[in-house]
Amino acid sequence: MPLGQPGLARPSAGNKLRLPSLCLVTLCLGCGDDALSGRGDTGSDVADVHDTADSADTADSTDTRNPDSADTRDPDSADTRDPDSADTRVDDTRDAGPDTTVTPDTTVTPDTTETSDTEVQSDPTCPPATCAAAPPALGAVSDWRHPVGTGFVTLQGSARHRGRDLYLREGDAQWALAKFAYGPFDDDLVDEDIDIYLLRDCGSTSPTWELLGTATTTDDGDHGTVEGIADSGGWVYFPIPGDKTLGLGRHRLRFVVRGDHSQTDQFIEVLPADARFVVSDVDGTQTETETAEFTAVFFGTDPAAQPHGAEALSAFAARGYHIFYLTARPEWLAARTHEWLDAHGYPPGLVHTTLTFTGSFGGSAETFKTDEMNALLARFPGSIVVGIGNTASDEAAYHNVGLPSGSAYLYQFDPASAGTRVDDYARLVPVARALPNRCD
Repeated sequence: MPLGQPGLARPSAGNKLRLPSLCLVTLCLGCGDDALSGRGDTGSDVADVHDTADSADTADSTDTRNPDSADTRDPDSADTRDPDSADTRVDDTRDAGPDTTVTPDTTVTPDTTETSDTEVQSDPTCPPATCAAAPPALGAVSDWRHPVGTGFVTLQGSARHRGRDLYLREGDAQWALAKFAYGPFDDDLVDEDIDIYLLRDCGSTSPTWELLGTATTTDDGDHGTVEGIADSGGWVYFPIPGDKTLGLGRHRLRFVVRGDHSQTDQFIEVLPADARFVVSDVDGTQTETETAEFTAVFFGTDPAAQPHGAEALSAFAARGYHIFYLTARPEWLAARTHEWLDAHGYPPGLVHTTLTFTGSFGGSAETFKTDEMNALLARFPGSIVVGIGNTASDEAAYHNVGLPSGSAYLYQFDPASAGTRVDDYARLVPVARALPNRCD
C-alpha cells in the first residue's frame, strides 16, 4: 500500500537530527525578496489595469472626492523625476482615459457608481470564506512509535509544522500535504502518526469538521514528488479518497500529531478553469519594511502592515479575484505568514513560501516566483490579472510571466522598465472596482 493511506503502519525508521551551522540560521532569518530581471510570456488573457487607476485622477473621471481636500504633497518640493520621461506612478494625473482594449473577460471599464475612494459598491460582492469554526474534537494523545528518537527530536524546540496550500481545478488529483518538524534546526518528525481533519466548503453557513484518515510522516525520499513537493522527510502525502472529493470552494485541512497534539493547517481552493488571481509579495510589500520579519523572529514582535494594503487586496477579493500571497521566505515561516495576514485584516488567500530552510535571495528569489506563477498559469491559463511587489525581483518575475507593466504594481519602488509605481495602496481600490465583477 503506498505511503499516506489511512492507518498505514510503516517499518520503523530512525529519526535523524540535522544541525546546520549557526550562520545558516542567521541567513534564513534575513531572507528577502530582492533579485534580478528576466523575460517571458503567458498569453493574451492577462489584463492591463494601469490606465484605469490613472483615470481616477483625471478631470473627466467619476471620482467624486472633495476637490478642496488638502494635497499632502509639498508644492514647493523639488520633483527630481525627468519631466520628459514616462511617468508610471498611479497617483499622478494623466490625460489618458481608461484602457478598455484588453481581452473580453478582463476588460477594465470605469465604475461610475462609487462616491468615494472607500465606499463599498452597490453591486454584489463576494463574502470572504474565512474557514472559521471551533476546532475538531481530538482523541487522547497516544504514545510515539519511536519514543527515544522522536522524543529527542521534540526536545529540540517548538513545533514548526506547515501545510502546503493548493489551487486546484475540478478533476485534479487532490492531496493533503504537510511537513512536520521541531526546533530552530527544523528537525523532521519521522514515521509518526498524523490524523487529518477536513473543514469542507468554508463558504457554507455551518461547516463542520470530519476525519479524513491517518497517515505517517516520511523519511527522506520515501515518497515521490507531488505538486512540486520533493520528499525532504517529515512530510505527509495523503491522497484525498474519492468518496471525500472536495468540490468547488475553499477548504481547510487540519493535521494533528497523535503523539503531542501539535497541529498545522493546509488550505485548498478548488476553482473553475476561468478563475482569476491577484498575486502579492509579503516582505516590504505588505509588511512595514523588507526586513521587518527578521526583527520579529528574533524579538517576538509583530511587524506593522503597510497602510491600506489589506484594504486594497480586500477590494480585489470582494470582486471575486483570488489572492495568492507569494513570498521567498523560508518554508518554516508559512504558518506564521498565514497568522500575520489574518491578524492584520488581509483577505483569505493561499500562501506559498519557498520549500527551503533559508528562503531565496537575489536571482533565486526571482526564479522561485517565476516558477510558482508559471505553475499557476499552467493550471489556469491567462489567470493573473494583477501583481504587487516592492523590489526588482518582483518586477522581473511579473515581467517573466508576461504580466503587462500597467498591471504590475510596485510599492514605493521605481521600476526599471516593467512595472508601475504606487505610493498609496488606497489608489488600488478603484483599480479593483473597475475590474469585472466575478462574484456568483
